[in-house]
Order: sequence, then structure tokens, then C-alpha cells
Amino acid sequence: MKQLINDTVKKQTLLGIDAAWQNILMDVPPVLWFGNMESDKPKIVTIGANPSNLEFYSKTGKKYNRFSYTIPYNASQLGKAYNEYFKQNPYKGWFGAEGGGRVEAFMNGLDASYYEDTEERHYRHQAIHIDFFPFATCKKFRDILQIAESSLFATGWIDNSVKDLLDYINPKLIVVFGRLNNMCLDQYVPCITNNYVFTNWKGCPNVKLTAYYRIGRPKQDRLPPIICVSTYLGYPKGFTRQDLIYMAKEVYSKI
Repeated sequence: MKQLINDTVKKQTLLGIDAAWQNILMDVPPVLWFGNMESDKPKIVTIGANPSNLEFYSKTGKKYNRFSYTIPYNASQLGKAYNEYFKQNPYKGWFGAEGGGRVEAFMNGLDASYYEDTEERHYRHQAIHIDFFPFATCKKFRDILQIAESSLFATGWIDNSVKDLLDYINPKLIVVFGRLNNMCLDQYVPCITNNYVFTNWKGCPNVKLTAYYRIGRPKQDRLPPIICVSTYLGYPKGFTRQDLIYMAKEVYSKI
């Protein structure tokens, strides 16, 4: 895993000297995963687009230190920071708080959590989050998709990175959420799409707001199933915690 971190740091350095990426990449380390990879629990992996700039800076420009790191970046130190992310100062406005909404609520519906167990809450699975694009940027992912497509997706770099991460994590289930993320999955990540058969998109019953899902069933026995949902779980506008828990349970029942 240290080699994968070092390779990702090297890739970020190369992007940083490319004129096309100037004023796009933030001067912060890449984030390969969020969550305790060292947990003994079986893992459920969620996949998003890329780390938010709010992991490192607030909207007012105040700098946060969500990850402990030195410059030059040290792979062991970064790996430790990734593992301890939810013990420090996680971005709850996106992941959700313990016992709260957003992505965490959906994970709770799958009997998983990003957080450590407490006396009140105990879950069977450890949730781990990864992104297709592990670099924080000053612009929204949608706004840089074209340049990311030419220099990272089309070259196969992201596909190889995702494959190596998933091989290392060995999850029992994968969850991809948001329409844009699912579009990227379909178009640019053959390590997944070439090894799965996906159902058609279906509406999730008894959910008050519009929500669609599909199931990816692996062609090989060793691969985990995939749940794809259209709802952007980081900002599920209008969805309550109970809505998200119900949706997760309902979709999982179809696997």
C-alpha cells in the first residue's frame, strides 16, 4: 500500500507541472481512502468523485488540518491519517455524523458505519470511502471532468488505481452513488464494468423523493456485488435519515 500511496503522490506531482492543471489542484496531499482500513470487520466500500476542497479549507478560507502530514509527503504517515480520519475531524457535512444522515445513514442501513463502535451503536461492517479521482481540487469535479477524462481516465490511470485499491481492501460490497459518479463508472472504469452485469435502473419503492438503483452482479465468484444509487448521498436534499436507511435495506434485499 505504501507503493500505491507513493505512486499517487508522484502522479499528483506530474499533474502539478502540467500547465492544464495549474490553478486546479490544491497544494495538499492526495487522499486514497477515508476510514479504518485496519479494522477486523468486513469492509463495504463507497465510491465518490474526488476529495472536497472543504476537507482542507472552509468556505471562508480557514485552513483545517483533517490530515496530519509533512512535506515531502510520507506514505506511512498518510496511511495512518487516512485510517484515523473518522477519529479526528471528519467532514460531517458530507459523510454525516455518527447516528446522523447523509452517507452514514445509508451505510447504517447496510449494517455498516464509518465510525468506531459505541455502546449504543454496533455495526457488522466497516465502511471505507474512496474516490475515482484522489486529488483535491479548487473546482468542482463536474467542471474539470473534461481534463480529467483526457489525462487520467482515458490513460487508464484511474482504472488501475481503483483496481489496486479494491484488491487491497477486498470489500464485501461496493456502493457507487450519484448520477455523475455512475456515469464515470460506466465509461471509464473497465476493471469494474467489464467484470459485472448490471440490472436496469429501477425506482426505489416507497421512497417519497425520486430515487433509482441498479445492482451490479459480478461475473467472477471472488468479486463483491455493487449497489448503484442515483441519489447523491453526500447531499441527499430532502431525504431523512430513515429514508436513506430504508433505501439501503430495500436495495440490498435485491442482491
